[in-house]
Amino acid sequence: MKTKLYTLMLLCMIALSSCNYLDKHPEDLKTIEMVFDDEQEVRKWLGNIYSDFPDPMNFFYGDIYLPWTQLSDEMDIPWTRYYNDINKGNWNPSSEYKADTWIRYYQNIRNGYVFLKHVHTNATMDAEEVKVMKGEVRFIIAYYHFLLFQQYGPCPIVRTIASPNSSNSELWLSRNSVDEVIDYLDKELLEVSQILPNNYTDSWMGRPTKGAALALRGRAMLYAASPLFNGNADLIKAVNPSDGKVLGSSFDKAKWQKAADASKMVIDLGLYELYRSEDNDAFLSYRDLFLKWNKEIIFGRSTSNYESFVRHASPRSQGGYNGFGITQQMVDAYGMANGKDISDPTSGYVEDGYSVVRYDFTTNDEEKSKFKSYVQKGTYNMYVGRDPRFYASVMYNGRFWPTDGEVMDFTTDGPNGNSGSHDYSPTGYTMMKFFNPDDELQGNYSVVYRPSVLFRLGEVYLNYIEALNESDPGNGDIQKYYKEIRDRVGIPAAASSLTGLSQDQVREKIRAERRVELAFEGLRYFDTRRWKIADKTTGTTIYGMNINGKTNAEFFKRSEVETRVFKNKFYLYPIPQTEIDKNPNLVQNPNW
Repeated sequence: MKTKLYTLMLLCMIALSSCNYLDKHPEDLKTIEMVFDDEQEVRKWLGNIYSDFPDPMNFFYGDIYLPWTQLSDEMDIPWTRYYNDINKGNWNPSSEYKADTWIRYYQNIRNGYVFLKHVHTNATMDAEEVKVMKGEVRFIIAYYHFLLFQQYGPCPIVRTIASPNSSNSELWLSRNSVDEVIDYLDKELLEVSQILPNNYTDSWMGRPTKGAALALRGRAMLYAASPLFNGNADLIKAVNPSDGKVLGSSFDKAKWQKAADASKMVIDLGLYELYRSEDNDAFLSYRDLFLKWNKEIIFGRSTSNYESFVRHASPRSQGGYNGFGITQQMVDAYGMANGKDISDPTSGYVEDGYSVVRYDFTTNDEEKSKFKSYVQKGTYNMYVGRDPRFYASVMYNGRFWPTDGEVMDFTTDGPNGNSGSHDYSPTGYTMMKFFNPDDELQGNYSVVYRPSVLFRLGEVYLNYIEALNESDPGNGDIQKYYKEIRDRVGIPAAASSLTGLSQDQVREKIRAERRVELAFEGLRYFDTRRWKIADKTTGTTIYGMNINGKTNAEFFKRSEVETRVFKNKFYLYPIPQTEIDKNPNLVQNPNW
């Protein structure tokens, strides 16, 4: 590492960018100076640093770099045996899972610093373009630090590339404290936001902007203010062996105000707005915001695994794998279209029996109607009259498939049941969120392009009002932005009133809203941990429908799917044991 650093990194990056390089003779390989003299090679290097960014559509068997949805109470995926081990509590710091991102993220951070060291103007890249590129890379480096922080807690901050002559003691970094990591992200992202542009042309969608830097800063501040990091006794007990530094911090209410202010900066840019369909339809306004670039998306991946996602998530009868079993807990989290929770006796929710009429929010447009007849006659009453986000997100037994009108049958002997194949949903539900109704897996295979959303205004609104409720309960902005989120999906204003509720009651309302608004976007796992409620939400029995039922009467019964185990140490992911073994200055997370 010390003597061959640049050569090794160059060879690795070249190998990643094009397998054709593997056929070249050593004398044909470019030096690092030659790479950064070539605009195309510079862009390849930059693209490779981006490559490990999270992809909310990348949590399926075979390449599980983002398992957070199945490790929360949102979903059960039967194929992923390694992560099922985690849900059962059978893992330790030596378990080799792809979600051990520690090494990969630090490699990308290092590659970013190589870029910053060597990128320069040339015949095709002027000073302004190089300046923006450097701003992008600084954002990327900060983002990888945040991703390490949210998964592992306080982590070593890397501020420069190591010299080839560095000693082991210089390479053996110790962990920075919570406050040090957040202070770094705070200052760095503010500076970067002054470099990055407000937006890009369509050909450069997916690159970070001013708003992306500020949105990342706001999310980092929110996490730092939350119970997992703000006054957590376990982290206060964690001390670096090399310098005696305490990794945690005492509780500081002011962190909530800083988090609120950080998210408000994004809102005040005036660059973003909640996506609404042309006819302001509640269902389409939520469904379609994930299907194309729009003014709600602050930052996202322009490339993603959306084609594989569609294949894995689709029902078997439609050419898919029935891969994502949404839990009954998640189904129950969606309220009614009237804005009331299903536990409210005045909500109109009925669990038994079947609808006797077609229930439709909607339109007389014939083309749209096949996608928007949420509930047809004979649908199990549990699914009648629910929040439009439920219909945009969940496929249930008895619902028709939008492409060809097939009625979904998840009973044991049905076309998508557990007796026909190993590809079946363990909960009796599959996923609709992120689907385009024009996706076609049969006949002329065609999956429509869509971005993969990482930051959007809806989350920023929820970040802001959560922090505001903790720092300034009763502030009028809490009501304002809570209503805006719900108004987009047609929830009546009267059902979104927070008047007369206590701070604790408003907190629960906001958390419930985050759960459905941000469902399956990779955030629930971290929300339940930063709130320190994962022992109740994750360490419990997961339920679904009775997939062994042969008839609908047998199927529509709440049934146990899996009993999960959650221990206090699971709030933070363990640092890989191999890293602990090689670095004597690195302390493991508490209780591991």
